[in-house]
Amino acid sequence: MSLAAAVPLFTEQGSVKVQIKFKGFGRPDIEQMMSSSEISKLVCPDTGAFVSKMQLEDWPFEVYKYEINPQENTLVIRARKLQELEFD
Repeated sequence: MSLAAAVPLFTEQGSVKVQIKFKGFGRPDIEQMMSSSEISKLVCPDTGAFVSKMQLEDWPFEVYKYEINPQENTLVIRARKLQELEFD
């Protein structure tokens, strides 16, 4: 299984504010900036499905929700830590 690297996932250039929020893990939220064209980084090029697993440092995470708010120009990625057995 390939994992997308959560940081740095985006270029930090552009007008879209990205928040990565972690559930059930004492990790602080991450904020980044991206351009709207970078949304394609959230789609697996092999399958065309949304990326559902990411890795931050040595910790694998499952993405369980993407929230796009066009009025506030924000993307929220909600993730929770994967269990060891799910990752293998």
